[in-house]
Amino acid sequence: MRSREGENTFLKICLLGFVSFLLIGVFPKFNSSPPKNISNNQSNIDFDDIGNQYKQQMYSGCSYENAQFTGINTYPPNYRYCITGERWFSFTETDFINSRKLNQRVKTTYSYTTELNEYRVEGNELVLYSCKGFDGEDEFDCIGRVERNVFAIRRK
Repeated sequence: MRSREGENTFLKICLLGFVSFLLIGVFPKFNSSPPKNISNNQSNIDFDDIGNQYKQQMYSGCSYENAQFTGINTYPPNYRYCITGERWFSFTETDFINSRKLNQRVKTTYSYTTELNEYRVEGNELVLYSCKGFDGEDEFDCIGRVERNVFAIRRK
């Protein structure tokens, strides 16, 4: 006479085998033909174009090539900045770096200090205003001077 545990183990193994058979042997065949509007010919699919379309969506149409500003005193020295709406996007020749909001104060807290930053476009310059200070309950108090750093200029 088999024990209850032995029967449960046998049933589990049978069920696992059946599910494996369905996943490996049956289900892949259900959708083996491509949808009618997609060609089976791989040469018709331009994956670089799809990647570029994705990047355009993500960066609001901005790229290194169409960036309006070029970095000065930056490392690496080839940063470019694209402005769209109320944001700027930074790029190198090969990579997207980051994005920040324009005309909005952003508070950043490091281990022992808090900094207030605001990015602005002023004429042909992309400018960062910043100060260090203490973060109070309702407001931020700068300690010392507010710094103005021109980090990019408009490309010609």
